[in-house]
Order: sequence, then structure tokens, then C-alpha cells
Amino acid sequence: MGTLGRLTADQLDLTPGTYDFEQTITDTLGNLGTPDDGFDSYLADTITLLSTVGTPGDSLLDDLNLAAGIGGSIDPLSLQGDATSLPDSLAEGDAILSDVGALNGSAGVPAPPPPSGGSGGVESDCTKRGAQYGYSKQGTFPGVQCDIVPVFAVLRVQDGPCTYKAFIAGGFGASFPAKIVSFTLLTGDASVWRLRFHTEGPSDGTQIDYYDVTIAPKLLPALRRDVRSELRNPGPPKPTPSQIPSHFDATGRLVTSSPSKTYTVCMSVDCIP
Repeated sequence: MGTLGRLTADQLDLTPGTYDFEQTITDTLGNLGTPDDGFDSYLADTITLLSTVGTPGDSLLDDLNLAAGIGGSIDPLSLQGDATSLPDSLAEGDAILSDVGALNGSAGVPAPPPPSGGSGGVESDCTKRGAQYGYSKQGTFPGVQCDIVPVFAVLRVQDGPCTYKAFIAGGFGASFPAKIVSFTLLTGDASVWRLRFHTEGPSDGTQIDYYDVTIAPKLLPALRRDVRSELRNPGPPKPTPSQIPSHFDATGRLVTSSPSKTYTVCMSVDCIP
């Protein structure tokens, strides 16, 4: 093993180093932990935001007090009156549904092929003829409460009789459509109006009752003067029979079992040659 040489004076002349601990920290952390890092500003903004929220319980209490005030302002007698009038409102709703059913029937619900008869033609579905001559003028029915008012087109005599059909909406708490017990003519010309009802079963097995209104259009006789004949044969005027467009009104009683109710059906039709 060799021996170490003796150190010289130059080798032993060491320069002491100066170390600044604070500067070292600053160089390492930068501005973290100082006002320049923005933390103080962020914290102050957060505190300000939370201070504007207030107490959530106060807002909830205000809402509950408002609801209590509204509830206290409701008049119990008013609620009782509304409850009393509810059955009448439901009845009005039933009547509206029934009218809709009647209009649907007169607007285009197909009818089953009925037997022939009437004014020399084959009975058919009135709705298939359309309303090329317009709609019949609704007549007046003094002293009659009309529950159902079907709308019929103007019919030509040469086209023969035809049938309208419609169902009755059962309404609240009843079957839909309603079950029909009878449909009879109250007033009107029995040679023009024939009232019946029938049941149909669609493919889903549901049984639907329809009321049928068969109309055999006809013209009322009128008397007119034959002026040419009078000029050729002077003398007292001789009226001759003629036919003019005619209007017919009728009423029918329609009875249902579900709901148990009786309807008055008011009907009008205009007939042309």
C-alpha cells in the first residue's frame, strides 16, 4: 500500500462558502405562500359569495308562510259550491259526447246494407251520397228539449231512401258506447222517417249499439195554375197538382240502459226532386 503525500498549503487553503437559506426557499417555492400567489384574493371572494347566500332555512320558511296564506284565503263555501255543481258539469259533458257521437254518425260512419223500400229506390248509406246539394235546414221544435240534433244532407227523391247511423257516448262511469234499449218515432211523417237500432261487433269483439235513422225522401203536392191552358180555355182557373221541394221535421225517443237515460232526438231533412 502506498502512503499519502503531505498536503500543501495551497491545498489546505479552503474558501468558506456562504449559503442563504431564505434565498434557497424563495428560489424553490417562488411566490407560493405570498400575497402574490392569489390565494388571499380567492379566499376573500369565496367569503363574500357565501355571505350573500344567507340562511336557506329562511327562504324555505318564507315559502311555507306564503303557501299557508294562500290556503287560508280559500273560501270553504266556494269549494262546496264547486262540488255541488260538479254533477251538472259531468251531465253537460255527457251531452256533448252524445252530440259528438251523433255528428260522427251523420258525417260518415258506414252503415250495414238494409233492405230495399221507400220511394222506389234501394235503401243505402246516406253518408256515401255526400252533401252535394247542401245540408238540410234545421227545423224548430217549440217546447221540445232537443238532446241530440243530427245533421242531414239534402236528399233527392229519385235517389230513394237511405240510412244514417250513430252511437251514443256512454259518458262518465258508464259503458262506451251506451247500450240502446229502444228508438221510437214521437212526431213526424212515418212515411218519411223510420227509426231503428242495431248492434255491430268489430274484429276485436266489442259490441257497439247504433241507432238508425232511415229517410225516404218525398215531395209534398202543391197546386199551381196552368196559364197557357187558361188562355186556350177561358173560364175559372183550374189548379193542377205539382211537386215542390219539401221540408220534414221529426222527433224520436232514444232510451239507453248504460247509462239509464232517455234522449230526445230532433231531426230535419230537406227533399228535392
